[in-house]
Formats: sequence, C-alpha cells, structure tokens
Amino acid sequence: MPNDSIIILRIIGGLIFVVSLFGGYFLLKNHRKLFGFDADMPSEGPSSQSYSKMTIYCIWAMVLVGSGAVALLY
Repeated sequence: MPNDSIIILRIIGGLIFVVSLFGGYFLLKNHRKLFGFDADMPSEGPSSQSYSKMTIYCIWAMVLVGSGAVALLY
C-alpha cells in the first residue's frame, strides 16, 4: 500500500494530466488562430510556422506523457 506522499504525487500528476488534455483540446480548437498567417510578420514563412507548431505540440506531448506517468506511479 503506497504511503501518503506517493498518493499526493499521483493526485497532482492526475490533475496536471487532465489540465494538459484540456490544453491540447484548446490547441486543436484554436489551431488556425494561434498558428495561422500573421500580417504583421511578413518574414515568417511556412517553415517557421511549421517549426513553431512542432515545438508547441512536442512540449504538450511531453507534459502529457510525463504527467500520465506520474499519475500512474505506484
């Protein structure tokens, strides 16, 4: 039976997991608004937009996997 400190870590990890799921939903729902073309930045091309998208989604995936691992810790 896990002690109290492990249970607290599991609860915090689960909360972060749920929040990151909602964050991913927000990213997917507002994809065009967040990563679309910006007229104020004419030097930003398709490759830099793709790099920005990839960076944000990779960080989101790492947070999701890490918090899921902590939530399942026993």
